Amino acid sequence: MPLSAAKAARLAWQVRGRRPLAWWAARRLVRAGDRGDVHATDALWDLWLGQPSDELWTALSRWRRPRTGGGRSLVALGEPAAASVVVDAACQVGHPVADTARALILAGRQDLVDAVCAVVMSTEDDGLTRLCLEHHLAPADPRQGAVFFLLTGQGERYRLADPDHSLLALAYQAAGDSERSRIRAEVAGEPDLVRVLADAVRRDRMARVTGQEAGYLIDALATRRDWPALWALARDLPVMDAVKAAHRFHGWRPEGPDEPLFSTLIRVDRVQLARSHSAVAEPWTGPWTTLVSTGSDVADGSFAPDGRLAALCRRSVEVFAPPFRGEPQRVERPPALGQPAVLALDHGLVILAGMDEKGSGFITRGGHERYATRYRTSPVVAGLARTAAGFVALTSDRSGRLRLRLQPEDGRDFLIPAPLFLNLGTQLGMSALKVPLRWWTVATEPDSGRIAVAGDGLYVAELAGDRLRPLAAAPFGAGPGPRLAFSGPDRLIGLDHLRRLRVWRLAGNEVLVVAERQLEEVSGGNFPVDLPVAGMIAVIDRADDSARERVCYLDRETLADVPTPRRLADLFPMCLFASPDGATLAVGGQGFVEVGDPGCAPAVVALADRPLAATSPADLYAVTAQLSRIRPDAPARPFLELLRACLTHRFGVDFAIGEAGSVGVRGDDIALGGMA
Repeated sequence: MPLSAAKAARLAWQVRGRRPLAWWAARRLVRAGDRGDVHATDALWDLWLGQPSDELWTALSRWRRPRTGGGRSLVALGEPAAASVVVDAACQVGHPVADTARALILAGRQDLVDAVCAVVMSTEDDGLTRLCLEHHLAPADPRQGAVFFLLTGQGERYRLADPDHSLLALAYQAAGDSERSRIRAEVAGEPDLVRVLADAVRRDRMARVTGQEAGYLIDALATRRDWPALWALARDLPVMDAVKAAHRFHGWRPEGPDEPLFSTLIRVDRVQLARSHSAVAEPWTGPWTTLVSTGSDVADGSFAPDGRLAALCRRSVEVFAPPFRGEPQRVERPPALGQPAVLALDHGLVILAGMDEKGSGFITRGGHERYATRYRTSPVVAGLARTAAGFVALTSDRSGRLRLRLQPEDGRDFLIPAPLFLNLGTQLGMSALKVPLRWWTVATEPDSGRIAVAGDGLYVAELAGDRLRPLAAAPFGAGPGPRLAFSGPDRLIGLDHLRRLRVWRLAGNEVLVVAERQLEEVSGGNFPVDLPVAGMIAVIDRADDSARERVCYLDRETLADVPTPRRLADLFPMCLFASPDGATLAVGGQGFVEVGDPGCAPAVVALADRPLAATSPADLYAVTAQLSRIRPDAPARPFLELLRACLTHRFGVDFAIGEAGSVGVRGDDIALGGMA
């Protein structure tokens, strides 16, 4: 009966072990092979390829059946085999199959010769190198031939094949990292060839330059004091490598238009620049702050305009003042049904709103020791939002109609005379309130005075004195957990109860959907946060079909996925909130809040380690736009300013970004469209 693969393997093991049953096992395998048993043939091939013997070869050569899958057995039988298989067989020094393979190579098949030479250039195999040298083998391709002669120490043949080094330059551009490393090692003692490699890298627009490669070229050119070549290289390197190169010059500096850039590079504080580079290339790996909450898990939070952070915990609100190093100020929160809304104002004041244990709506204002005032309002307070004069609370009146209550903020507790109660539904010509008030949310744009509410619809109005002028309305899915925020006078971001994240643009009396994305359901809520400085939106979502909830970045214009910093993605978030200018992001979780710089726009992050040779004028616009959005003391600013100086020198043009983000163009400048 035929042998199974497992039984054939056991018999082969007995033969290999030279036990008393070895002779019997070998005979049984041969008899099975004579019957055409594939498993027996494969077992004997494994034995012979591992430890050849005349007895085994007699049977294998008689059957002339290769091993399943071919491989070196094809070479042993003289059957056609792939070049890589023949070269692999030729490397089996001391084995009969190696002699057969080498004979095939020396028979004149150029594809086999090219394959052998490729292995010699990439792995430094001594046996194959000797074979090539003894028999004068070389690749057919002239470029590969030049590199082969160089790497195998055949200097005379190299000079004859490539007298002007042009073939070496072309081959170096196309070579892999391992081959490039060997070429650099070989030409270390040839000054002219170092310049050839530098020119080759520059012609390749630095597309694949590594830090090790850049360091090698800088060292080699600086050692031979080839200052013009080193300066030409420095202008094409990534910014950090360009600074390293600039500090290697001794007693030489370029003249003419290059001199200002050279002076800028050598004046750089390299320690500060390294920190700033990290802030651009990988935010949250540099300085970040962990705030430990003693009041249990953080369910929500708010930043005040003056930078204070209010974290909503189970029994209190903890207010941290920048730079977030001291003990927090604690504001006791009243018992509430559900999760109260929280809003931080200047001077450490905190506004809380919600429904108490008796079912009455409340607004509590506190912050100073022994100072808190509660206002009874309506059955429910749905949300709070900041305005230029203070804040607004979204409530309902006794008849159940939707209302906005305006609360001015001037350091005293009072309501304006004849509190402003307005029915948005009536003014906008929409239906009356049809859903529970707790399913509504409110957002404001303090600079423009615009207010938006969302529940059974999205309503936008403009606050002017004691009047609310309706502007536009659009559909919005009513349900628990809505979120709404302005990200500019004419732009809104909203999340409805179906977890549809949408970006709207106000155009006249219309609200147009610009982008839409479906988010996964998460335990605490998705908490979309607008980060205009970074050009992104942060949400809590389940990414990559994972069950774990994590912070995710989305493109601010398209809501497409954007790479998220590793440290940020590794947190276990419960809520997200950001400073009013979007320059600081906070992640709340189980007993902690982490605060950090959300980073730069993805297009700018990609420039952190990109060679200057691979940049374009559009990159200069992106960097200039980013600088117009970040704070004067932002960690990323020193690196971005140096990057802008390098790009301005390269393209001979600079951009002025206006208040609205438009490009200001001088008479001799170039204006580029698109987004940063």
